[in-house]
Amino acid sequence: MTFKKILFGEEAMLALKKSKGERVVDGRMIAIEHDGRRVWAFVPYNRKPRQKPLVMTLRDLVNGWIKMGRKHIGVYSAVSSKLSPEEAVAVLKRDICEGLDQVLEDGTIEEMKDFFNLMGNKA
Repeated sequence: MTFKKILFGEEAMLALKKSKGERVVDGRMIAIEHDGRRVWAFVPYNRKPRQKPLVMTLRDLVNGWIKMGRKHIGVYSAVSSKLSPEEAVAVLKRDICEGLDQVLEDGTIEEMKDFFNLMGNKA
């Protein structure tokens, strides 16, 4: 463990003393035991970029898509807001049902499950 000397202002030092070893300064400062001594440590922010889960497109719809990931199948479809509610629902149902029927006929879902099983924990 490496140590760096950091100078704190009075307000920060008062906050450290009042905390009695609890996390302070937005959860980043903490008192730890090191070589039998109690020292203050700064826990750095996690600056690693978040890993997006692997998601693959099964089928492109007229105004949307059907995608599959390791845990979920997602369906997105959009229609113009200028349509009446009945027309909008009819168009959405038609697009989504036709797309899902094609995916079932193709056997794409089974292929994707096999792919994710081969990927193991990498996806």
